[in-house]
Amino acid sequence: MGNFSFFRSRKANLSLITTVIAAVLILPATGYGYNRNDALKIIKSLTPTWEAPKVESWINDFRGNPDGGIYVNEPVVFKAESTDPGYFLFLFVDAKGEVALFKPGAKNPDISSQFDGLTQAQPLGEQFLYTIATAREISSEELGMNANAAYKVVGASTNAVEELADKLTTIAAVNPMAISGKYSYFVDGDTKLSVRGMNVGVKREIAQVRPPVVKQPVEVTVERMPTAEETVSVASNEEAIGASTGMVRTSAVPRSSSQVSSDGISLDIKFKINDSSLTDAGRRELDVLGNTMVGLQSSDTLPVIVLVGHTDSSGEEDYNMQLSDRRANAAKDYLTSTFGLPENSIFAEGMGESLPVKDNSTAAGRAQNRRVVLKVQQ
Repeated sequence: MGNFSFFRSRKANLSLITTVIAAVLILPATGYGYNRNDALKIIKSLTPTWEAPKVESWINDFRGNPDGGIYVNEPVVFKAESTDPGYFLFLFVDAKGEVALFKPGAKNPDISSQFDGLTQAQPLGEQFLYTIATAREISSEELGMNANAAYKVVGASTNAVEELADKLTTIAAVNPMAISGKYSYFVDGDTKLSVRGMNVGVKREIAQVRPPVVKQPVEVTVERMPTAEETVSVASNEEAIGASTGMVRTSAVPRSSSQVSSDGISLDIKFKINDSSLTDAGRRELDVLGNTMVGLQSSDTLPVIVLVGHTDSSGEEDYNMQLSDRRANAAKDYLTSTFGLPENSIFAEGMGESLPVKDNSTAAGRAQNRRVVLKVQQ
């Protein structure tokens, strides 16, 4: 279930294929499922028991974060260096929170190590690497690895990562252990916006709808609060359709210019005719967006976003309204299940055929109109 994240070993013709489990918890509206922030928090809680070495991690020849990141299918080499000789493990966390261990298998302690023969694959987004150095070699049995295995898939759940942390804590009690700081790099692919481009775009949209911080006290007069009718009026047409068809909208949002960014970000999420299923290309676009959202969540600046679905002019107007709503909700469901984002941080609404961006008289134009657009709500 879900998408896949993997590194492929070119030398040994091995594959590390790790399934991202959509760990959706039944939580209050403010709750969320597992994502990489949970894994990083657990790893950060590990306490070193070997104070002497200073350990550093990086990939390829990028000693420091790579400028612009790397691309899917490019070779990757994990590298580490320590001020004191030791034995090394690489701890990897991908953009969706999948965790894996890589064991170089050195015979003797050294001040440096690397794990090569890897090819970068999806998911797109920010990836994280830590290096663990120990005074004595850690056996495969202690890590729960097969005797001759070069890696171990830990998993993508809080329980799996906590179990690994418990193992490492037990080892560290009898085998002096140091851990590097968090090293991160970006992985890009065939998407409309790069990972960093999406980060910049969403932050720009946030700036449109969030007023700047006022450093001096100001007097604010509130004339009146919006009425309930004003708040829900945007959903009136769709709700009427839902009442007649048995299809009820799950979310409706206010759309005044002061509450929602004006232009939005046109995601390259396109659909087949009369279809609301996400394509592989659409999922990649959402992976880039999900990566940005999880990053903002980690810094407590997670915005509320609106995913707006659209259709071409084929079919009846009322049906197109429902279809556009399903498209928006398909994108929302993917983000919440794959990235563990809070339900109340993402709204979905359909605009039907009312806002075409291209001429509906041509097949190419209609294809561009079957889309989802991202907007940021205050």
